[in-house]
Amino acid sequence: MSREFTARRIQLLAPSIELITDRLIDELPDHRDEFGVVDLVEHFAYPLPVAVICELVGVPEPDRHLWSDWSRNLTAGHTERLRTATPALVRHVRELIDRRRAEPGSDLISGMLQARDDSADIGPNGGPDGGPSNAAMSEDEMVSMTLILVLAGHETTAHLIANGTLALLTHPEQLALLRRDRALLPHAVEELLRWCGPVPSARLRYADRDLVLRGVQIRRGEAVHPHLDAANLDLRHHDRAERLDLTRKRAAQADHHLSFGYGIHFCLGAALARLEAAIAFGRLLDRYPGLQLAADPGTLIPGDRPVGWELNHLPLHLGRV
Repeated sequence: MSREFTARRIQLLAPSIELITDRLIDELPDHRDEFGVVDLVEHFAYPLPVAVICELVGVPEPDRHLWSDWSRNLTAGHTERLRTATPALVRHVRELIDRRRAEPGSDLISGMLQARDDSADIGPNGGPDGGPSNAAMSEDEMVSMTLILVLAGHETTAHLIANGTLALLTHPEQLALLRRDRALLPHAVEELLRWCGPVPSARLRYADRDLVLRGVQIRRGEAVHPHLDAANLDLRHHDRAERLDLTRKRAAQADHHLSFGYGIHFCLGAALARLEAAIAFGRLLDRYPGLQLAADPGTLIPGDRPVGWELNHLPLHLGRV
């Protein structure tokens, strides 16, 4: 799968992402309520990533509204909605696989099929050292990978866009810097990932032996819950870590924060998320220079810096349009 998510390959999606972003941004005034307020989560942050996933996977335009509904149902956490959405999405992915098997394209499913064919051509002992090569992906694994993309690539990117927009609007001096110098945009995305990233913690790990970690005794078999936020706000690695600073001097990009994980668990879709966020923030600020919050920030998130930062709504005034 890695070759389908290289930065160079993802960059080829930029024109499509820009078109999708521009369309959603142009439609925002149509979603204003009687007070002139529009919900950025509902009408921009959420629909953008699922539309991009559809573009990546190769979902035909007429079917994309179905994917939007299925994606919401998969991430809603309601058993009945899951029971309905999951089989429907699985059936649709299998249909797409059948179509791309007959008519390959430049989409992700075509790429997975090609990778499987390449692996099958190498044979069971075709590895570079004469050993076994990587096993070919089964159709079930292709379906599972596509569902993972929907789940992992939709909610997280949506929350990054919403969180980042709120952070910029509540830090007007940082927003002004970005408005004056768009070259800061890639740095802004990294700083927003560090400061208000959508994934605050990793999965549980279990100690395989007794150890002492920073003075704490951990017994073999005990669970440890790594909090990525703790690393992202670590004063030993970030000067004034609690401060949002789009001009922050940083080390290599991969070492700046842990919002995409680390090592072999580094997020497969990191390049796509970065590209979507940069386009989303840049286009939004260009189109609506008078963008303002339409609610007290304290009513949107519980506390100053909660462990989990996920906005259900982000009410905004668009300003003059």
